[in-house]
Amino acid sequence: MAELRKRIKSSKDGQRERVNELNRQIKKTGERQQRLLEAIEMGIIELDETKQRRAQQVKAAREALIDDGIIKMGKLNQCPVNNNLASK
Repeated sequence: MAELRKRIKSSKDGQRERVNELNRQIKKTGERQQRLLEAIEMGIIELDETKQRRAQQVKAAREALIDDGIIKMGKLNQCPVNNNLASK
């Protein structure tokens, strides 16, 4: 039983690390998106078809990371054994 708890805790820690990495990537992608939009708004760069397509790619990448993070967080919180371990 102790070995099972240890494996579950290790798995949970691994999932947390992956979620934390996703959060870092989401933040980084959001910052890139913000800088691009600010540069366009300030007139530093012109919004042409290429930059518009790139902005859409960055937005899609960020949304995919968010979706993946939500799924991983859901899996992390759904583990019934995690609740039992937390109460002990």
